[in-house]
Amino acid sequence: MLSYTPLEASNGIEIKGSYIWLGVLGLSMVQIKLDCKLVVKGIVDSSNNQSNFDNILSNCRSLLEQFLNFKISFFFMIGSVFFR
Repeated sequence: MLSYTPLEASNGIEIKGSYIWLGVLGLSMVQIKLDCKLVVKGIVDSSNNQSNFDNILSNCRSLLEQFLNFKISFFFMIGSVFFR
């Protein structure tokens, strides 16, 4: 079971809202890059945990399945420099 900090949890909530907003705008080919590896892993990998945050990640996963051209990936960032 993964444990999330409040910052990681807020990233998950923001991503969920972003997916909904971008979907409503009708955008396609959306690439979201996030520097929170646990959140990206939680969205990409299915888990069977039942916490409120895991439910948010599950909703994000469902939205990704709905919007087939939306992708999420992790990038490592130091200051203003990021690495893939």
